Amino acid sequence: MQVFQVSLILLITAPEDASLPAFIDDLRDQLTQLQHRWEGVIAPTVRCMIETDTCEVTLSVMADDITTAPIAAGRAVAYAADRAAPSWRVAVGRITVQRPPRPTTLEDLPPLP
Repeated sequence: MQVFQVSLILLITAPEDASLPAFIDDLRDQLTQLQHRWEGVIAPTVRCMIETDTCEVTLSVMADDITTAPIAAGRAVAYAADRAAPSWRVAVGRITVQRPPRPTTLEDLPPLP
């Protein structure tokens, strides 16, 4: 398993009387709780763009390869968003995945088993 950094842009459709900043706070809390329950989610951050009803969620996930990393991140964020506000419509607009940094020196290589 490797660690991949994944960034997701969420498109949010909130009920008319709802507060987007409150949703973002709840989403942060849910992702933090998820991080404590599942070691596959690491260091989630959430940044809100209220004027466009979007937010950017960045987190690192443990995954077998770069093709499964966005799936793991998407599931984690979907779970957290559903727990934060089950009646809201939240869609993923874009997912970006970065590979883990490659070792550049012998000291950066993992130890042999």
